[in-house]
Formats: sequence, structure tokens, C-alpha cells
Amino acid sequence: MRNLFLSLLLLFPLIAKAQWTDEQKILGGVALTVMVIDYGQTRQIALHPEKWTELNPLLPKKPSLADINRHFIIIPIVTYVALDHLPSEYRTVALYVITAMQVAVVANNYRIGVRISF
Repeated sequence: MRNLFLSLLLLFPLIAKAQWTDEQKILGGVALTVMVIDYGQTRQIALHPEKWTELNPLLPKKPSLADINRHFIIIPIVTYVALDHLPSEYRTVALYVITAMQVAVVANNYRIGVRISF
């Protein structure tokens, strides 16, 4: 699983269509990187259900590792496809919003003691 995410992280700028700007490719790579960190933190939440509850509405409050793996395979793909179909000016805004939201989630998880586990 970890290798899949690392491959996606490294390949993201290469699989992006030509109409993506350099700024968008960088933002997409940053957003994907933070999603991978969130994935590691969410696995930690699942491994310690007595400590934390998952707040993502797309996941159960006490997700299994299978739930988490499925979620973090599907969401980056769906996000990429959706972004790829946006006009360029909206794509940039969406990438900033997605990145900011992901950073906020990871920072909050870190603040409450959730570390990364793969």
C-alpha cells in the first residue's frame, strides 16, 4: 500500500495533462503528499480506537484498516479526475483549498497526538 502512494506521489506531475500549469502540478504534488500523511495518521487512529474517533464523514467513526485503504485509494483518484475536468483558473483555486484543508486536518491530528503509521 505504501508503495502505491509513493508511486502516485512521484508520478502525479508526470500523469497530469499538458494544460496543468507548473503551479498546479506543484500544488497537486503538495496536496497528495499531505493526503499520504493524513493516510498514515488515519491508520494510527484505526490502530488506537480507544484514543481517537475518526471525524471524516466519508469514513466510519471507528474505521477498519480496509476502510482506510479503500478511502485513500479512491479519494485521490476521484479528486484528480475532478480537478482535471475543471477550467484552469478554478483548478488552481480548488488545489489551494484542498491543500489548505488537508494541512489543517493533519495539523489538528498532530495537535491531538496522532502520529504517522504505515
